[in-house]
Amino acid sequence: MCGKEMQNEIKVKGSTLEPESVSFSFSFSFSFARAPPGDLLGPSISGLDSLVQMPHGCGEQNMINFAPNVYVLQYLEASRQQGAQQETVERATEFMMAGYERQLSYQRADGSFSAFGEHDAVGSTWLSAFVLRCFLQARPFMAVDHGVLHAAAYFLSVQQGADGRFEELGRVIHSELQGGLDGPTSLTAYVLAALLQDDDLQAQFSGQVTSALIFLDTRLALGVSSNYSLGLLTYALALAGSSSANDALDELIGRAYIDGGVPMWLWADSDSLSPSWQPRSAELELASYVLLSLQRLGRAADGVQLARWLSRQRNHGGGFGSTQDTVVALQALAAFAALTAAHHDVTVKVNSDAVATVATFYIHHGNQLLQQSQQIEAEEPLDLTVTAEGHGLALVQLNVFYNVRGEEQARGRSHGAGHHEAFHLYAELQDVDLNSAHLFICASLQEGVGLNATGMAVLEACLPSGFGLATPPDDLTALHHHYHQVALKKVETPPGKVVLYLDSVTREEMCLVVPLVLEVKVGRVQEASVTLYDYYEPRRRAVRTYASLWRADMSSSSFCGYDDECSGSAYYSAAPPPASWLPLELLPLLLLHLLSG
Repeated sequence: MCGKEMQNEIKVKGSTLEPESVSFSFSFSFSFARAPPGDLLGPSISGLDSLVQMPHGCGEQNMINFAPNVYVLQYLEASRQQGAQQETVERATEFMMAGYERQLSYQRADGSFSAFGEHDAVGSTWLSAFVLRCFLQARPFMAVDHGVLHAAAYFLSVQQGADGRFEELGRVIHSELQGGLDGPTSLTAYVLAALLQDDDLQAQFSGQVTSALIFLDTRLALGVSSNYSLGLLTYALALAGSSSANDALDELIGRAYIDGGVPMWLWADSDSLSPSWQPRSAELELASYVLLSLQRLGRAADGVQLARWLSRQRNHGGGFGSTQDTVVALQALAAFAALTAAHHDVTVKVNSDAVATVATFYIHHGNQLLQQSQQIEAEEPLDLTVTAEGHGLALVQLNVFYNVRGEEQARGRSHGAGHHEAFHLYAELQDVDLNSAHLFICASLQEGVGLNATGMAVLEACLPSGFGLATPPDDLTALHHHYHQVALKKVETPPGKVVLYLDSVTREEMCLVVPLVLEVKVGRVQEASVTLYDYYEPRRRAVRTYASLWRADMSSSSFCGYDDECSGSAYYSAAPPPASWLPLELLPLLLLHLLSG
């Protein structure tokens, strides 16, 4: 909303925003920051340390701790706000330095980067290009080892084929970018965009740059079916100053349908994605590349509505769905915001009726990058009026937080799976004895997803209360070398859960057993959940809940031992684990039992 020495008003009406599942608690919060076409980065700057609420324990995901800070600093420099925003500069620089140091641990001896460094068989062309691009963009703000940059660039140069395409020798991490018939096109465009970030590198590897441009121009002439690949190709051509860039952009926009002034593209596998208010991650990436291309080609005015739309897709922390869409979207928004930075003086009020003001926000030059927020009490019905008075632009965002109970149909195995689920997923807790249990999980990719295999997938298993992993994470990871059906790359144990990183999930069923040990004695243990998702398309997921057949009814007095005053001891002896328990002699085998369906 905006005000030009006048008052504007919007109304929010309706009942409390109930989710599809049964709700038990709500909270509402309003947040404000300067907004399109002015400063788009307020929410993201405030959430630099928590942009994405997902695990980020591999070499690509760690870049969420690095790249967004680069774009914030680029924006502050372009808008000449470094002095007024010194605290933000220092915070972004601190995060960037920490992310850089950690990222170096994922570089291999040949100069490449991979998801798990030397633990992977070979380096990743895609990840090496991503890191190189971000490191080059960071050089104005921090010292980056020239040897690191040159080694990564040289690795990329030797991955180029005779026809100019760049090839991926490593595993597919990002299936949308690296897979499909147009995979070579998008990967070549991605690598070329990295080499074009630096004039010296571009000159040093001029032969590779020229060959890649010829390959992309040829593919454009022959036709690129994937909108995503065409978006990346357009951005690379725009960076290179190619005369074909405008033609590619016009073709891409010509394929879109216009919704409220915003170009939107259709996606073939939308039915396999879980419902969400956010668009799919690939759609956010594509929109960002279009916005970057418009800016590069001098057509930024055509991107105003797209920038507005993109800014509205952020989560409450200022990020988007995953790391890639967050990084490229913030790059696009930062570049666009720098073109339109201005001083603002706006007062925003939120009223629940004609006289009751529940929140007031004042936006001025001193706090224009600060996201202001205030929690308000949810009432039935929800009836709010938001007014803005003064000069400038402001973004109003209403966040709704609620708790839901897991649905019954999410338990155990669902052979048909949900209409919007991408995976068949089975989870069962098998009790060994009072102090230990095994979590048995099987999964496979559904046939209707349109893929034979995902890229990197993450399995997050929330643990029953009182339980922890019985085996050190490194020991579990090491066992994958003996079971080629499943490539388990890493295991993490944040509080209350176990996170397993998988190379991929295919249509062939994989199964694993995670050993658990009772660390804290808890009675009446409630059900827990297992979530499997494609990291680079988080809406491609499935969720199951599981529970112990007898711990849910076991009173805490069951842990009292043989004290006559504790009736629970008799209860436990009279009600041993049911027939689903596993004999102790199988324990060594089931530390992590991976097998083929």
